[in-house]
Amino acid sequence: MTKNILLLGSGGNVTNGIYRIIKKLNDPNDKIFVSCVDIISVYSGDIFLQSPYAKDPEFFIWLDEVIIKNKIELVLTGVEEILYQISSNENFIRRHPSTTFIVEEKRNIDIFQSKLETCQWLEKAGLEFPKYYAPSIHNEIGLEIFDGVKKILVKPIHGKSSIGITEYFSGEINLASIEDNQIAQEYVGNEDNEVTVGCFYYNNNVYQCQLKRKLIHGHTSHVELIDDSKITDYCDKIIRLLEPNYPVNIQLRLRENGDPVCFEINSRISGSAPFRHLLGFRDVEALLLLSKGQSIDSCFSSIAPIGTKGARVLREEVYLEDNILRL
Repeated sequence: MTKNILLLGSGGNVTNGIYRIIKKLNDPNDKIFVSCVDIISVYSGDIFLQSPYAKDPEFFIWLDEVIIKNKIELVLTGVEEILYQISSNENFIRRHPSTTFIVEEKRNIDIFQSKLETCQWLEKAGLEFPKYYAPSIHNEIGLEIFDGVKKILVKPIHGKSSIGITEYFSGEINLASIEDNQIAQEYVGNEDNEVTVGCFYYNNNVYQCQLKRKLIHGHTSHVELIDDSKITDYCDKIIRLLEPNYPVNIQLRLRENGDPVCFEINSRISGSAPFRHLLGFRDVEALLLLSKGQSIDSCFSSIAPIGTKGARVLREEVYLEDNILRL
């Protein structure tokens, strides 16, 4: 039976990765519709549909027509603005009961689109969090917030892809210069101990895939599969508090004592999903199987050996260093 799948924002890095995973699965019954505002940005797909921007008043009119005309059964995207718009329109989702939207609940998207609210959520939950200062919530300026901190990052409260981040030594920063749309945040650890953790919550089980990673222009370029018990416990607590419906990606670094500290949570499929798929953590495949009423037991049971490494080449291709498997 044909499964009609719609990928929104297919010109983006994350949605492109989702597309490559689905094509790798090679199910002849899957028919993939890809959409983007700009046809030049699209990599491939069975059928291309040009879409308005998610903020455009015409977006939901367009999406409604596409779903009805093409009998779309599953909608996925890695574009945060699209996820936000769909999660904010519960009436639209209810109008299409035969379509599964892989979109997290709005409450989770709202919190974790904000660097400030992420810190506050972690702090309130009693979990390790980066020390922070934001003029929008702190009435007084006091560097004592950052006692013992060597470096401080100033970043947009609503930012992505490492854009707009400035690094200071703690003695150099003037907190009075920070704007209301910015946050000053403790610089935790270093680039060599940054970890991205893909999480999948199902039937009260928390499945995890921990990747030590390096970034190029805000995107994961090299990974190494690790298994750290402190990270496992920390991320397990986060996921059980969130109880997400769909994949979640936790970005963290390690303090000198090895304690993990989350600085970002993405309530969506990760841009590192193609790496994880090759390593045996197949969360995108699990979503497809669940939408077809099938078991996902095989999706998390054959993880590669710890220490396996991978690299992204020319943004598009993902390889494991030892086996050179192409996705």
